[in-house]
Amino acid sequence: MPEIELPPGMSPEDVQRILANAAKKKVEPTGNDYVEFASFESGNERQIRVYRDIYKGREMFSVRQFYLDEAEGWKPGKGVTFHDEDVDEIIAGLNKMNEWLTENRSGGYTQQGED
Repeated sequence: MPEIELPPGMSPEDVQRILANAAKKKVEPTGNDYVEFASFESGNERQIRVYRDIYKGREMFSVRQFYLDEAEGWKPGKGVTFHDEDVDEIIAGLNKMNEWLTENRSGGYTQQGED
């Protein structure tokens, strides 16, 4: 294998990390690009969906609210999209939020507000 001269300050581990990240960025399209993990009703003509999709060749994960458009069906609305490497930290944050809600929720707050 030929030797490659690395730029100053760059280690072989840096190169491996960069190449691994670059390989993860582009995803070849398949017939199964959209994978829905959860979907539930969230108020009047609204749903929350947790899903994986491919956007511009990149694998993305989303938690998004959808609303019902009478003419066009379900359309995406508010939400967040992130990469797979962030999933564990997002779940940890949601678990902390759930613990806080369990400890601090009183009967005075509703789960759904009016938009």
